[in-house]
Amino acid sequence: MDMLQTASFGPTCERPVNASRRRPLLVCSPNSRLCHPDHNPKEKPMKKLALSLVLASFAIAPAFAAMKEKPLKVELAAQNSSGETGYAMLYPHGAKTKVIVHLKGTPKGVAQPDHIHKGTCANLDPKPAYVLKPVVDGKSVTTVHVSVADLLKEPMAINVHESAQDLKKYVACGDITAPK
Repeated sequence: MDMLQTASFGPTCERPVNASRRRPLLVCSPNSRLCHPDHNPKEKPMKKLALSLVLASFAIAPAFAAMKEKPLKVELAAQNSSGETGYAMLYPHGAKTKVIVHLKGTPKGVAQPDHIHKGTCANLDPKPAYVLKPVVDGKSVTTVHVSVADLLKEPMAINVHESAQDLKKYVACGDITAPK
C-alpha cells in the first residue's frame, strides 16, 4: 500500500506525492488558474530570469547594431596651397560619432580649428554644424552628438582652418560621403 503525502502550494493547489511514483499527482480547486499538471511554483524565478534576459537583449541590440556599422573614411585634400593632406575616420557609436582627424604637413604646435560644416568643400556653409577639437601636430579626436547615418543624410564636409586667428583661410577639406 502506497503512502500519500501532501505538498501544499498555496490555498488553491495541492500536490499529493505518491512515494512509489516519480511524478506527483495534482489536486486543484475548481477556481485555480495556477493548477496544471506541469505547474511548478519553483519555476517562476527561472521564467522571470528568461524574460529579463530577452528584454535586456532588446535594450542592448542598438549597441550591437552600432558595432556592426563600419567606420567611414573621409579623404582631406589640401586647400589654398597649404600642403596639408590626410584623412578623417568617422567611427559610429549609436547616436554619436567619434571623429579622428589625421593630417600631414601641419605646423608644429599650432592648434588648427576644424569643424563639420553643411555643404561640400566646393560650397561650404561658413557656420559650423559640429565643432571638432583643434588639430594639433596633425591629430584631432572628438566625439560629436550625431550619428554617421545623420551625417550622410545631407551634404556635409570636414574643414580645417589655418589657425584660430585666421579662420577664413582653409587648409584642408573633405566631403563626407557614403562608401561606394
